Amino acid sequence: MDASNYPHISALAAEAAREMSADELAFQRKRYPDLDDEAWNMLVQQVDGRRRMQRKLPELTSIQGIIFPPRINMEQCSSEVTAQYKARLIQALGVCQLLDLTGGFGIDFLYMSRGLQKAVYAERDNNLAAIVRYNLRLTGNYAHCDVLCEDAEKFLQQFTFAPTTNGKRLIYLDPARRSETGGKVVRIEDCQPDVTALLPTLLAKSDCVLLKLSPMLDLTAAIRTLGGTWQTHIVAASGEVKEVLLLHDKNQTAAQITAADPTQDLLFTFTGEEEAEAQENLCMATIDEGDYLYEPHAALLKAGAFRVLCKRYGVAKLATNTHIYHSATMGNAFPGRIFRVEQAYANMRELQGIQANIICRNYGMSADALKKRLHAKDGGTTYLLGATTMQGTGKGQGAKPALFVCKRVK
Repeated sequence: MDASNYPHISALAAEAAREMSADELAFQRKRYPDLDDEAWNMLVQQVDGRRRMQRKLPELTSIQGIIFPPRINMEQCSSEVTAQYKARLIQALGVCQLLDLTGGFGIDFLYMSRGLQKAVYAERDNNLAAIVRYNLRLTGNYAHCDVLCEDAEKFLQQFTFAPTTNGKRLIYLDPARRSETGGKVVRIEDCQPDVTALLPTLLAKSDCVLLKLSPMLDLTAAIRTLGGTWQTHIVAASGEVKEVLLLHDKNQTAAQITAADPTQDLLFTFTGEEEAEAQENLCMATIDEGDYLYEPHAALLKAGAFRVLCKRYGVAKLATNTHIYHSATMGNAFPGRIFRVEQAYANMRELQGIQANIICRNYGMSADALKKRLHAKDGGTTYLLGATTMQGTGKGQGAKPALFVCKRVK
């Protein structure tokens, strides 16, 4: 659709969205006889987008006239929270010029490009590029931004940053995690575009390379395949891991790992060497009522911060493969949920019909299976935590499953 029609369609969508959902609008085709099929489909798309993106992109949806792309592009785009994290990250690096080779809906570009000397967006889909070009005009001062319809591989070969002496030049890629046939991929070299093939050129033409990857990708294998030194950022929102960022900076010497959740004030940084050198500190003592159990934030688990938690917070793991921690007194600074034990080593027969929020970690059955076994009801303020533990007994030490009835205190 020609961008000159966007204001009219957006105005119609704003009016329609006050009355009905996109699904309801789909049955109201006769109300818009002046719209051709392309404009009609765009109208439905706008109502769907405005309602769907209100929580994910509150700033953008509050701007009158914004145009939304097809649903698949909205589902794949970054949230406002994670895009703002990237913007803060490149600001701390001292970036002054940006090339986004896989622009998409442009949410990351929108935030990362703010305040830079120059920013270039490249996207092979002409419709997406047109939408981003139009939206940028509505969102502020983006005269320093170029929005281009280009293929990433071909454009990279001929692209050159302008000379600069007061900042870094960064190339950003968010490769598609699906094959040409639409199937999901788990290796970085199977993503599109293939970052491993482009890497020599990326490094030669920039000071920094930032990659956005799916949490489902094999992170260790990806870093090994890429080679060199990469910082890792595990970015979560509201306790759920959303994306993995890999950052290569020509000036960096340490492969730091950061677990972050801006919505919960989590910013935890460590190195692989620190994790490897930290003592595991297994909990061999009996866990008593009134003790505390700790469940690390999901971003920490994805980042592989296991032993380092023992070192920094003075807690002990329940078992080697049980990522639940214990202390006799409460450590309020622990990055995750904290539970006070109300009943230790509970008997399963005594728990029949309990109402509780069930958590299982290395327990031998899933939370759903345990719920079914106990005929338990969901909800309430009680938590039932199932985990394999290491505890001292008169006959020695051994690992065994245990149930703990708890109350959450943080």
